[in-house]
Amino acid sequence: MKPLIKISHLYHSCVVVETDRSVMLFDAFFEPPHLTREALLEKLEMISKPVTYFVTHGHGDHFTRDIFERDFQIKTGVRYILSSDVTEMSDPEVSLLEAYTLAPHESLELEDLSIQSFGSTDQGVSYLVQDKVDNVLFFHSGDLNWWHWNSFSPEEQEQEKIDYLREITELRKTLERKNSTLDFAFVPVDPRLEEHFALAANYFLDTIPVKKLIPIHFRDHFSVTEAFKEQRKDPERVIEIPHGHYTTTV
Repeated sequence: MKPLIKISHLYHSCVVVETDRSVMLFDAFFEPPHLTREALLEKLEMISKPVTYFVTHGHGDHFTRDIFERDFQIKTGVRYILSSDVTEMSDPEVSLLEAYTLAPHESLELEDLSIQSFGSTDQGVSYLVQDKVDNVLFFHSGDLNWWHWNSFSPEEQEQEKIDYLREITELRKTLERKNSTLDFAFVPVDPRLEEHFALAANYFLDTIPVKKLIPIHFRDHFSVTEAFKEQRKDPERVIEIPHGHYTTTV
């Protein structure tokens, strides 16, 4: 029987991936009224499985130090996978927790997870995660995006392109070596990039073997996911779940 995977998009780049045996929470932060400390704690209280917190980098729209507090250390157990730019690891209280740090292009083998970090075109890392128990393989981009800003010079725009394509090429080569296809990927569609909002997501779909792509990094501009889905015209692979849930088998 294929495992059932539940994916929840809480806000912006904060997502929850829930398997039969565990929960993985990415890039938690608070931005009331859209995502509050109280709402996240309420969700955690309903979880009866171990939780792994992933942090792609230390920007305020991807990270809150609150995840290290006792309230977020639920009774079923927690651990932390942190980008090396998250300086809280030097805090004596945090250092006592089960926490691991990754710089770009490093790997970590745990009993149930295999994690590889890739770079970012901004700060921190992106994550390729394999759940060894349920054999689920997915990618969270963090701030790895094709940042084609209209305010940039042509030279800056070209460098952004080079930087993004380099990391995606590394991901593609890794998947080829594994002879693997991603079950799903979280990829930015940032409306601040105006007409270029979907450059990264389109290139990702054209380049990476992936069954489902879930847009992230758009705050409360929910219409951008609709625009991308309409532009791409690939309803089997583009999944729109702002403030919702998506359940699938892999």
